[in-house]
Amino acid sequence: MPTTQVRADELTDEARKHVDAVIELVTDHDTLDFRVADVVRVAGSCNAAFYRAFTSKDELVLAASRETSKRTMAAFRRSLPPDPTPTQVVTAWVTQLLRHASTRRHSRAARAFALDRYRLARQFPSETADNARILQEPLAQALAAAGVADRGLVLESIVEMVLSLQAAHIASNRTFSPRKIKSVAGLCVRMAGLPAD
Repeated sequence: MPTTQVRADELTDEARKHVDAVIELVTDHDTLDFRVADVVRVAGSCNAAFYRAFTSKDELVLAASRETSKRTMAAFRRSLPPDPTPTQVVTAWVTQLLRHASTRRHSRAARAFALDRYRLARQFPSETADNARILQEPLAQALAAAGVADRGLVLESIVEMVLSLQAAHIASNRTFSPRKIKSVAGLCVRMAGLPAD
């Protein structure tokens, strides 16, 4: 059973040190293939402190994935104009996720999480679904505000398409051109039946 830190809105200081250490390790080494001892060393911590916060390395990875999603959505929210239209929200959301995959530092940080997404979903379905809601929430709200029909299916289709494109590009060391990002965002807007801006 995962610890409460996997789903926590706010991490304890002890847990945050370990999550930040994982994000640093993943960014620097482009892999989730690290040992708890590596995390403890980077966090300036000890094994006992690690196991007070998390029961396993996978739980820590889930918490780090959640934290990366929260940071990505915070950057997304900062990119929005005041009182955005649903079209602007969808466009900004797609743009944020695909640009995130196009910068070297962010793509290295995201690659390991993106490639491990389905393994974690199989092992921790409830916690992974909670993490996914962090990314989906702004889109769900925009689609609801626009009164989009079949919004659950539209939401799932947009999210899966964008995350799959992101993962495929990250895995193959490709980046998105501004033109491609604009095209994908336009496609998502049309999928939702929203007016173009």
